[in-house]
Amino acid sequence: MTLCTAYYHAQQFDKAIEQSRKTVDIDPASPLAHLLLAFSYSAAGKRQESIEKCELALALNRPSVWLLHAAVVYARVGRAREARKLAEEVEKD
Repeated sequence: MTLCTAYYHAQQFDKAIEQSRKTVDIDPASPLAHLLLAFSYSAAGKRQESIEKCELALALNRPSVWLLHAAVVYARVGRAREARKLAEEVEKD
């Protein structure tokens, strides 16, 4: 996950996606791995893949920090309503 994050911040999104996929293969039950893949997909302009991974991550676990990260993914891919809904969920906590 650290290598994926490094590629993401270096704006090497194809490498970030590749590394995130490997991480998901190693630990498919990790919500964070799926969320990192969602971020990488959204940065690479792959909207549908990003949404699918984001929804999977949230189905696995929903701590507030991940809800906020998921809200960013939704906002990036043009789904403002879903982004606001997640942000409101965090505000209620």
